Amino acid sequence: MIILSIHDGHNASAALLIDGKIVGAVQEERFTRIKNDFTFPNRSIKWLLNSNHLYANNISKVVLCNHHMPYGANREQRKEIYRTNSNITKKIQYKIYSKVPIVKSTFVKIRKNRRIKELLKLNFKKSQIIFTEHHQLHAETAYFARGKFDEPVLVFTNDGSGDNLAGSVSIAENGEIKRIISIPKEDNLGSFYAMITYYLGMVPLEHEYKVMGLAPYTSQKNYQKAKEVFSNLYSIGKNDLKWKRTKRMPPPQQSYKFFKKLLNNVRFDIVSAGAQALIEEITSKWVHNVVKHTGIKNVIYSGGVVMNVKANKKIWELDNVDSFWAMPSGGDESNPIGGCYGAYYRETKDIDSIKPLNDMYLGPEFDETSLLENIDENKYQIKKLNGNASSIIADLLSNGEIVARSYGKLEFGPRALGNRSILADPSKRTNIKIINDMIKGRDFWMPFAVSLLDTFENRYIINPKHVNTEYMINTFDSTENINEIICGTHQYDKTTRPQIVRKSINNEYYEILNSFQKNTNIGGVMNTSFNLHGFPIILTHEHAFYVLENSGLYHLQVGNHLISKIK
Repeated sequence: MIILSIHDGHNASAALLIDGKIVGAVQEERFTRIKNDFTFPNRSIKWLLNSNHLYANNISKVVLCNHHMPYGANREQRKEIYRTNSNITKKIQYKIYSKVPIVKSTFVKIRKNRRIKELLKLNFKKSQIIFTEHHQLHAETAYFARGKFDEPVLVFTNDGSGDNLAGSVSIAENGEIKRIISIPKEDNLGSFYAMITYYLGMVPLEHEYKVMGLAPYTSQKNYQKAKEVFSNLYSIGKNDLKWKRTKRMPPPQQSYKFFKKLLNNVRFDIVSAGAQALIEEITSKWVHNVVKHTGIKNVIYSGGVVMNVKANKKIWELDNVDSFWAMPSGGDESNPIGGCYGAYYRETKDIDSIKPLNDMYLGPEFDETSLLENIDENKYQIKKLNGNASSIIADLLSNGEIVARSYGKLEFGPRALGNRSILADPSKRTNIKIINDMIKGRDFWMPFAVSLLDTFENRYIINPKHVNTEYMINTFDSTENINEIICGTHQYDKTTRPQIVRKSINNEYYEILNSFQKNTNIGGVMNTSFNLHGFPIILTHEHAFYVLENSGLYHLQVGNHLISKIK
């Protein structure tokens, strides 16, 4: 059975499953080079079909994510939406849309028909197309991707809303997922955090990680003030199984004027810390209460708010949580993975044939021959690596060089996991400024990440519950050996968001780290995504070379070759 699933909203994407296994998944932005592209993912669909030698009539089911998918918006449009939603005219429009059934149903029907027409253009038939509800998709994505189906688990979803919900809790076992709690979209936390992101002058639905990164810099005295500023906006009691927005707080999508007044003359670091404290407190209390109520101590977490890795830490540290697994790419872009898994299971009921995600290397890979043929050898030195890539790259890193890497299959999701990464010695603080000046241009307060050999995990991070560490989706306190990986930690609170690299998952990248460790006695490298600031992670070797040409980078691995600028 072959299932294709499509997300055609913010950060559009598609995934393909064949006989229980996800064989590919990719985001449209990687092809179009438009960050968080929201257009219908035609290029992603065509790549999935072509790379697997399939045609539209070979597909058993086509899953469209969400019953209703709102129209997307670019950066400037998103900022305008967050700015004007609190205007009286927008509030009236919203009330008409939400309170007058015929208005809403007509709009939803028009949008649904347009989505179907996009598939018909690609030669799919209406009989192939099914729709799946938003938070069901989030739950199915994380549950089936994790595996371990023979034990009961709690599946939490939490985001900025989809199909009229902002969150849910389900009990899952043996392939069956039963929802027990639903949180309405008007109470959502994701849009609250996005609104604070906009209030601070950043781009909502894109720069929330910057707010999270800024939050630890406030003092302990100001942290208490920060909590007070945001107190009584949301509430969750000792035994409540869901949080609620208080009467003080307007719907978060319409809260700009409210926050503009509330936060007048409040320092930016206090605003960040207060918003982060609210997210951490509400989500951790929520999980604690539901675990206490159900007696199920194994937790899975998905949805856009899962990208708040500091809040994840508060959850997995709870005394009554035994195990915690966060979806590696928790936003809506990963819902096609759940769309594929869920449709396959409902059709077959064959849980034993479902293959969990072994890794996130689910995208295209390329040959470098055509690129190399067109490189000016008066400007660049080309070296064939001949199976010595790990030692050659490790030697460069050990000597203080920065090396970019475009190798093998593209990673799915927001994290570069070694195949589309920029690498450096994590012990040299100066590398942060060097990489920022060369290419990244990151905000001064933002930390970088680190990739660690699995055999060195305990040397650098404190992970008593063995939560998943392979995808930079969880944050940990660091050990006394922090200075060896200082570039991959938060400069203020010394936490780290690592990628633990296992030989069984990415052997070539593992060998680079292993060779670097032999040279330096340091069990990891600094790792940041390979892209120009404001653009998606690179897709092709040509994209990689363009960045090399237009930045301060000097060394680039493409496939089995090393390209270096002639100094």
